[in-house]
Amino acid sequence: MFVLIYILISQQNLQNDGDIAQSGNQVQKLSAVKICGQYAMPDPNNLASACICQGSSLVLQVDLVSCACPVSMYYNSLEKSCLSCPSGTPDISQSFCYSANTKYFNLATKLYTNCYSNSLSSPTQNYCTCTASAYLKGGMCTACPGARSNDLLTCLCPDGSRFDESSGTCLACLITGQVFNDRSVCTCEIGTVNIGNSSCQVCAHGSVDRNPGVVNTEGCMCEDKRYYWSNTINRCVRCAFGNTETGNSCACPVQISMINMANNNCTCFGNTYFDGHFCVEKLVNEMKVCGSYAKPDPNNAMACICDDSSLVLQADAINCKCKTGFYYNSVSKTCYTCTTGTPDLLQTFCVCPSTSNYFDMVSQTCKACPSGGRTSASSNACICFVPGNYLKPIIDKEATCAPCFGGQLMRTTDKLTCKCTSPKRFDEYANECIGCSAVFTSSLLYNDRSICMCPEIGQVNINNASCQQCISGSVDNNPGQLNADGCQCINKNYFWSNQNNTCTECPYGISNFSNQCVCPVQSVVNSLNNSCICFGFFYFDGHSCVKCPLNSILSNNVCKCNSDSYLNADQTACIQCPLQSSPNNGQTSCNCEGNNLFDISSNTCNAAACPEFSSVINNVCTCSNGLIMNNNMCKSCPLNSVADSSTFTSCLCDGNYIYFASSNSCEACPSNSVKSGNICECDGQSYQESISNGLPSCYLCPSSSTPDKQANTCVCSGNSFYTPSTNSCSACQENSTVVNNVCTCDSDSYLVSQNAILAVCFKCPVFSTPDSVHFTCVCQSNQFYSPSNNTCTSCLQNSSIVNNNCVCDSDSYQVSNSSGLVSCFKCPPLSTPNQQQLTCLCPISAYYTQANNSCTLCPQNSLQTDNICVCQNSFMNLQNSACISDCTLENAYISFNNTACVQYCTPFYIALSDDKCVNQCVILNADKTRCVQKCENSFLNVAGDQCVNDCFEEDGNSYLDGERCSIEKCVKKDRVEFEILD
Repeated sequence: MFVLIYILISQQNLQNDGDIAQSGNQVQKLSAVKICGQYAMPDPNNLASACICQGSSLVLQVDLVSCACPVSMYYNSLEKSCLSCPSGTPDISQSFCYSANTKYFNLATKLYTNCYSNSLSSPTQNYCTCTASAYLKGGMCTACPGARSNDLLTCLCPDGSRFDESSGTCLACLITGQVFNDRSVCTCEIGTVNIGNSSCQVCAHGSVDRNPGVVNTEGCMCEDKRYYWSNTINRCVRCAFGNTETGNSCACPVQISMINMANNNCTCFGNTYFDGHFCVEKLVNEMKVCGSYAKPDPNNAMACICDDSSLVLQADAINCKCKTGFYYNSVSKTCYTCTTGTPDLLQTFCVCPSTSNYFDMVSQTCKACPSGGRTSASSNACICFVPGNYLKPIIDKEATCAPCFGGQLMRTTDKLTCKCTSPKRFDEYANECIGCSAVFTSSLLYNDRSICMCPEIGQVNINNASCQQCISGSVDNNPGQLNADGCQCINKNYFWSNQNNTCTECPYGISNFSNQCVCPVQSVVNSLNNSCICFGFFYFDGHSCVKCPLNSILSNNVCKCNSDSYLNADQTACIQCPLQSSPNNGQTSCNCEGNNLFDISSNTCNAAACPEFSSVINNVCTCSNGLIMNNNMCKSCPLNSVADSSTFTSCLCDGNYIYFASSNSCEACPSNSVKSGNICECDGQSYQESISNGLPSCYLCPSSSTPDKQANTCVCSGNSFYTPSTNSCSACQENSTVVNNVCTCDSDSYLVSQNAILAVCFKCPVFSTPDSVHFTCVCQSNQFYSPSNNTCTSCLQNSSIVNNNCVCDSDSYQVSNSSGLVSCFKCPPLSTPNQQQLTCLCPISAYYTQANNSCTLCPQNSLQTDNICVCQNSFMNLQNSACISDCTLENAYISFNNTACVQYCTPFYIALSDDKCVNQCVILNADKTRCVQKCENSFLNVAGDQCVNDCFEEDGNSYLDGERCSIEKCVKKDRVEFEILD
C-alpha cells in the first residue's frame, strides 16, 4: 500500500512541476519529498528525509539515498531482485553478469548466450558488437576483406577501389580521377557527379555536384535557384515562374504563396509580393517606398525627399519631377531649363522645334540630324526615314544615313542597322555582311540585329571575335548580343570583373545585376567607412538591410536585445524574460530569483528540485562545500582528488590519475601512457590499440619506428611496414615501396601476388611500362608481353598486337608454333581467310592449295564445295580432271561416293577400301574387279560387302560356294535343296 501512495504523490509532484498540487477546487501545499537514488524510493513513513530499497535483497548504501546488490550479485531488472551470477562476476554497475568476451548475459533466461560470429561482448555493455575486421550487414556481423569503416556499416578498401556489399569484396573504381573515402564510394573530382559508380558526369556551367562524395542518380544541381537541372540536355534551364528552393522542379515559394491559375503565376501571402521568382517583403509602415527621383528621408523613415534640390516633390509625396519648363539631365542628375523648345512629356529631354534636329544633352543645344534623318516627338534619336537606309556610324564624325549594302538588304525594325539574308553579321562601319569566324560556326543564328551567336549557353560574344565562357557562379550578361561587360554574377553580393574574368565580392552593398556595387534600396552610402546606412528599424549586415527583431533596439548599426530580454539560440529573436528573472551577462538566457530554474523551452521560472547540499547558481543546481554533482546527487570527491571549482561536476585527480564520473573514482593511467587533462594518452613512443573502461591500451613501437600523428599505429623507418600482431617492422621486397603501411609496386613494376601488406613485384622489361592497375606489363607497339620469361616479343609479319596477343591481319591466316608466336600468311589474290583464320577461301570456281598458297580453277562444269571441285550433274574423271556424263565411256567405274570415275586396274584389282590397284586378291567381288575382306570363321554374303554366319541367314535363298554365299545353282526353301536348271 505504501508503494501506491508514493507513486500518487510523485505523479502529483511531477504534474505540477513545483510544490503546489490541486485537488478539486482547493489548493493545498505539500511538504518536501526526499529525492532518492538508484533502486531506492522515499520511506512512506518518513517521506521528507528517509529512503528505503525497492527490494528486500538490496542494501542501502552509506549515502542513505541509493541501494545496491551485495558483492558478487547483480540486479535483475525483470524480477527487480538481486541474483547470483551462474558463473563469472557482475559488471561494475551490477546490472548483468560478465563471463567471457564471446558471450553476453540473457536477463530473461539468466544464462549466457554465444555472440554471433565476428562479434565480441563487452564487460561494460551487455550486448555483442562487431570485431574491428567485421561490419554490420542485415543485423549480422560479416567479415571484411580488410579493415572496417568508422561507422561499422561497411568496409575500408585500398585507394582507388570501393567496397561492394553484395559480393563483400573490394572492386576497382572504373573511372580516372576517382578516390577512396570512408564510405567506400568512388568519388569523382570537384565539379562532377558519380553516376552509379560507373562514370563521372561533368556538371555544366552554372551547376554543381548535388550530393558530393556519394553515388548520384539525379545528376547536378543549379547554383541559381531560378534555374532547374535538365537531365535531357545536361543544362540549367530557367523557370518560367517560381523557383527550385525545395528540389529540382519549378514551384511557387513554399508556405508563403499559391499558384494563380489565371495567369500561370504565383500569388504571395502576407506582407510580401511576387517578383517573378520569389516572395519579397513589402516595406510598409517601417520604411517609406519612394518613387521617381526620390529617396527616403534619413531623418524620417516615413517620408520621401527628392534626389536634388532642383526637383519638386509631387502631390503623392513619393515621386519627384522637374518644375514646369525644365527637363531632368540624367548625366548631371539635376534639372535644366530648355534653352530651345520645350521638355517632352516625361521631362527627360528637350523637344527641338524641327524634327530634323535632336537635343544634345552635353551642350544642351539642338543639333541637326544627318541628311535623310529626323526625330519624333517621343524620341530624341535621329533615325533615317528613307526606306532601305540606316544610320551609319563614322569614327570621329557624325553618323550619316546610308543605303543598306547597295539597297539589297532590309533595315532592322529600329532602323539603326541592316539585316543580313544569310547567317552573317552586318558591319555598320563597312556597310557589308561579314561571315562569322570559326568559333561561332557550330551555332550560327540569324536575328534582327545580325549578330554572331556563340555555340553554347553560358558563353558571351566579345566584339564578334571570340566566345568567352562564363565561369561557375556567373551567366551570360546579355544573351544573343555583343558584350563589352562580359558575364554577370548570379550572387547579388558579387560583381563581374573583366580584369581577371571572375566574380568579385562587393566590399559593401550589392551589385543588383548592374555589375557595380551599390547600397540596397532604402539605404544611403556612408562615405566615412565605405558602407551603407539603412533607414528605419533596419541594420546593414554588409550587403543588405536587415530588420531588427522584436524586443530589440538599433544602436550603431547593431541590433541589441532590450535590457529585459535575451537572444534565442539561432539569434533571430529577442525574448522577454519572465517575471522575477533577468537576463544573464551575455543575454543568452535568464536567471530566476530564489531557488528557481529557468526553462528556456517554455520561457518560465520553475521551482528547482535540487538535491541536498546544493542550490541554484547561474541557473544550475550547484553543490556546496567542495562537493560535486554526480547522478543528481552531491558527492564527495575520492581520495587524492579535489572538486573542479570551475564546474563542480567533476573531480581533479592527483598525479597520473584521471577522474571517472560514472564510478566517482580516480584511476591510474596504464603503462606507456601519460595524463593529459582528464584523459590518458599514449606517450610519444607508443600507439593506442583500443580503449577499455575509458583507459587506453598503449603499446611501445619497435626501435626502428615511431607512432603516426594520430597515435593509432606505428610508422616504420625506411622501406618497411609495421605488423601489429608481432609488433615488428619488416622490409618490403624488391621493386616495391611502402605506401600507407602497404607494400606497393614501384612505377616501373607490376604486381604478381599480394597478401594484406606484402607485395611481390616484378620489374617490367626495358621499353615497357605497367598497365593502369599494375597487374601486367604493356610493351611497345606491335609487341606482346610474356610473363614466364618477362620479355617483350615482336609479332611476326602480317600480324599485329590485340590484348597482348599477336593476331593475324584481316587478309591473312595463322599457323601457331610451339613458342606461342603466330605465323601469318597472306591469302592469295581473290581469296579471304575463313572465320577462324585457319585457311583461305577461294572463289566458288576454284580450290585452295596450302602447299603453294594458291587458288586453282576447277574443271569446266564444276564448282568448289569445302575446297573440293564437284561436277554439276556429271562425274569427275580422275584421269584427266574433267567432268563427264558416263563413266563407261572412259573405261572406268563410279567411285563409292558416286562423284568420280576411277580407271580399271587391268590386269590388277582395286582394293575395296581405298580405290587402289593391287596385284593379288583373296576374295573378289561378284564382277571380279574388286578385292573384298576375307571372312574369318564365317561366309561372305552374296553382295560381297560383309560377312555372315550362315548363307541361309543371309537372305534365305542362297547356298555355300566355297567361302562365300551364292545363288547360281540351287535355292533353299523349307530346309529342302533344289538345283536350279540352266
